Amino acid sequence: MIYQSTKKTDREDAAKLAWVVRRLPESELPTVTIPTQKEQELRFLVSEQVMLTQSRTREVNRLHALFVQDGITTVTKSDLRRPQSRSLRMSELSAQLRSRANRYEKVIAVLEQNLEEVEASLRALVAEHELTPFLMSLPGVGPNLAAAFIGYIGDGQRFRQNTIASYAGLVPRVDCSGDSNRYGPITKRGCPILRRALVQGAWGLVRSTHGGVLQKKYLLLKETKGRNRATTALARKLLETMWVLATRRAMYLDYDPVSYQKKLEKYEVTIDGAA
Repeated sequence: MIYQSTKKTDREDAAKLAWVVRRLPESELPTVTIPTQKEQELRFLVSEQVMLTQSRTREVNRLHALFVQDGITTVTKSDLRRPQSRSLRMSELSAQLRSRANRYEKVIAVLEQNLEEVEASLRALVAEHELTPFLMSLPGVGPNLAAAFIGYIGDGQRFRQNTIASYAGLVPRVDCSGDSNRYGPITKRGCPILRRALVQGAWGLVRSTHGGVLQKKYLLLKETKGRNRATTALARKLLETMWVLATRRAMYLDYDPVSYQKKLEKYEVTIDGAA
């Protein structure tokens, strides 16, 4: 009604909304869930972590460009992501470019220090949340993905299983004409931070030695759909499975206490009663 109106003013829109509120029952009105304070803090930390990670990657790429400019092609970007390897490799640069490399290295060091502080705060908040034991029992789910899920999905009560993938933009585009339906790539019209964490979690599950049923599903899809499409499908399955675990407050069916405890030790996350 508002979009089709010829008058587009705030006063007209407010009047039409008031007309709808007066005539519709309260149970039929759409509601907006306000995130809790912990969820807002997790959202802030997750978004800050993404920003710092992208900034560090950008500076590492700029540092790597100096090696290419100096004719050194044996140095890879992965060599420059580790502080010790980075300091050793920088000695190979010529004196002309070394001063610029030192400035880049100082920026990277500050970003890495801030990133460590953010990740420590993030792990502390995740360890205190009641949903963390259930979410991290799923292979591929670490503190980062658990924090993104809790921050943006919460307990999952405001979603249904067939709609939660749309929130992350992991559903295909559909073009319907008559009886024909054409499915395209994913919409990406959702929370980009959550989708990014899900894709990273999917890659972690693929490389895991305890991937279980989800890893087998990926391998089957990879043969017919390719690696990228199979990873996207696995990310969606990962999200839907996490939603089931959160709403039911249940551990994953293939939950292995030994591997689960190793995961907690790897990420330095302490959860009461995790084992």
